[in-house]
Amino acid sequence: RQKWAKGEGGDEKLGPNLEDSAEDRAAEWRIILCLGLASLTGAAGIPLAAILAGSFLWAALSFGFSVANMVLLLNYQRLSLPHVHRRLERQLGHLSSRREEILSELRDLQRSSQKAGAAHARASIFLQSVNVLRNINYVLLCIKTE
Repeated sequence: RQKWAKGEGGDEKLGPNLEDSAEDRAAEWRIILCLGLASLTGAAGIPLAAILAGSFLWAALSFGFSVANMVLLLNYQRLSLPHVHRRLERQLGHLSSRREEILSELRDLQRSSQKAGAAHARASIFLQSVNVLRNINYVLLCIKTE
């Protein structure tokens, strides 16, 4: 279901290696269709059990079966299913590798920031020494003129 691709600005999002396999997509659709069909069959069995069989016990059981399948269908995304686990494991692997890449980029930026800070400090020291030399030159000029 989810795909990763290069987004705007070069940021990486979900990519093709995280796409579900055809087998996983088929399993997902098969489970959804089976739950939906079971729910509808249970709902259709309520009047049949009540009218044709004359048994309200079977009608109640059919209603319970229908409701249970509806609940499973409505909570399908929360179910712990093998193809969902495989998808999450692929995403976890990808995100872990992205985390390492981002951490290395962050370390590089911190190093370059430290170098820039050191260069700024050296520039400030150089500027101060130039100012000191100017002041000394001014004092010498004042002494010479007197």
